Amino acid sequence: MSIQFDSLIAARDWLQDLLRRDGPFFDADGVLRGAINVRTLQPFTAEWARTQTQPRQGGAPEPLAIDYVAAHTYEDSWDAMGNYLEYLVARHNVTREEELVHEMRRIVKMATDVYREDNPDDNEPAYLAKRGFFRRLYAGRHGQWPYPEILGTDQMAPLQFGLLQARDFLDSTAQRELDTVLVGALGWYLTRNFAYLYRGTAIHNIEGGPHALSYYLPALVWAHRVTGNPKYLKAFHRMHEDY
Repeated sequence: MSIQFDSLIAARDWLQDLLRRDGPFFDADGVLRGAINVRTLQPFTAEWARTQTQPRQGGAPEPLAIDYVAAHTYEDSWDAMGNYLEYLVARHNVTREEELVHEMRRIVKMATDVYREDNPDDNEPAYLAKRGFFRRLYAGRHGQWPYPEILGTDQMAPLQFGLLQARDFLDSTAQRELDTVLVGALGWYLTRNFAYLYRGTAIHNIEGGPHALSYYLPALVWAHRVTGNPKYLKAFHRMHEDY
């Protein structure tokens, strides 16, 4: 598919059309797909997947081996929604369209709801081991995935930035809930010394993925400012000195 534009306005209108709720990037539950087929500008299909080299499942929960289409579609949904929030805020700063505020609040509520589904009560012993867990949406919004997996830091960085950009458009109750979610999510990595399992096979840490600093450093400073807890500042200084 070849597309040419004769003006910036035409390019803008084309991009905005792609991001309509009934466009190819959103699924039926309002989740922003992290990727679509660049050749067709439509969601990936099972027919497309059959033309691709399929990974072997083996003994590890490799997402592409579980569901090739879903893994490609939703791998980066959360960072895409973080970028989408930035776009909504920037556009609202220019146009003042009220519907953009409603869309920001919808995305923020989705993030807080998904987090709360895995963290219904931070004080319940049954949930202490996974406190702060923020899952990838491999199965979409309401589906079940056999191996729930934590968000990567390359997803958390744009997601947190987008959520904080949209925070000013929330009421005080929603702001407090969002703060709780973001502090809790950071705590999951902090209690594991900033290492986590990626795609069921590899331990992801700062040495192996230095982009993690783009999330950890600003998130630790922000968490300290919000909570006043010195552990976040201590972790920031240690990380800043080491890297």
